Amino acid sequence: MAHLRLEKELLNLSDGTSIRIARTPGMGDKEWQDTKKYLEANPEEARRMETFSRDAKAVRAWMQTQAISEYYNTRLSNGDETVTGKFSALEKNAELAHIFEDVKRGGNQAAMQ
Repeated sequence: MAHLRLEKELLNLSDGTSIRIARTPGMGDKEWQDTKKYLEANPEEARRMETFSRDAKAVRAWMQTQAISEYYNTRLSNGDETVTGKFSALEKNAELAHIFEDVKRGGNQAAMQ
């Protein structure tokens, strides 16, 4: 497996300090510019992101979650009948129905809980 070496950028935070943070893999230029602007204005969030980025296990778990999400979203948006059918069956399962309702109401945030 190839190792991904991410170049870090220096962010000057609004509290007068600075930190180095790497761009999230797959993040577009506009999104990265918006993220940097947000982090510079919110030093606590910037430090949380810096701490997270140093935790290899957490980063791996996040990247795995992103890959799984992308896979299923692509399948669903392309109308994959097998995947759509399986999700429909899960949604109708009495033990899981409340989870699907929570996700419908709360979106991705609810899905992650």
